[in-house]
Amino acid sequence: MYNEAIQTNYQLHIIIASLVVIGGLGFPIIFNLGRWLLHVIRNLFRRLFGKEKHYLHIPHLLTSNTLIVLTVTSILLIGGAVVFYVTEYNNLLANLSTSGKIVTAFFMSVTPRTAGFNTFDMGNMHPMTILWMIVLMWIGASPMSTGGGVKTTTIGIAFLNVWHTLRGRNHIEIRKRRIAETTVNRAFIIIFVSLAVLAIGVGCLAWFEPNASLQILLFEAVSAFSTVGLSMNLTPLLSDASHVVLIILMFVGRVGLISILSCLVKPKKHLNYQYPSESIPIN
Repeated sequence: MYNEAIQTNYQLHIIIASLVVIGGLGFPIIFNLGRWLLHVIRNLFRRLFGKEKHYLHIPHLLTSNTLIVLTVTSILLIGGAVVFYVTEYNNLLANLSTSGKIVTAFFMSVTPRTAGFNTFDMGNMHPMTILWMIVLMWIGASPMSTGGGVKTTTIGIAFLNVWHTLRGRNHIEIRKRRIAETTVNRAFIIIFVSLAVLAIGVGCLAWFEPNASLQILLFEAVSAFSTVGLSMNLTPLLSDASHVVLIILMFVGRVGLISILSCLVKPKKHLNYQYPSESIPIN
């Protein structure tokens, strides 16, 4: 995409960005949206051409999973585009037209989430842009999609749990549906373990590459862990040991943290009793 022949082909950029977004939503979300769209079209035909004027009603046609994925994805796309537009306005976007700035900003809010395309030299980005792209790469796409990362539902569930806890609730509710406690626990496990794995990976890279910038090493590590494929021109210059670290991060990120932990940790036998609860001060 950095090729001069297509670097400013914004129609192509929009097509690729759309494919990336669709692929990152996940197949269950696409099927659920297809059912919802078919339901809307059927009701529209019933109103326009049918003898019966009432609606066909299917309760909770859009699942909680779909709502979380669409909400988090929209926030990341819009937020990423705005941040990139502001931070790179006088830098990488300086010589582009207004429409080119908007399309490029949107494209670069899409591609960090496991797409791996770039239309400019990644090594010239503003430090704030680098930090935000690291966040986007770490979050990644949605479950059962073509992307990696810790997934949008993980971040959505974690945020909702924090919000409901601050409001004094002991569980999460979405559209009169209660989210299972195991789902919440799994989300925080993924977040914690992913940060631990990245910390170890960045530490190893810093040990093998003492002259490299820590921010760039973090970018390379997160890109590998989330199987994005972006690089700030450092990957070809890394030593063999650093390449092995990146390979391990890519393997762990692609297979999945839960899958790897399930193989390493022996499941505990279910016990038919429960101890008395005890509160521990946190802050």
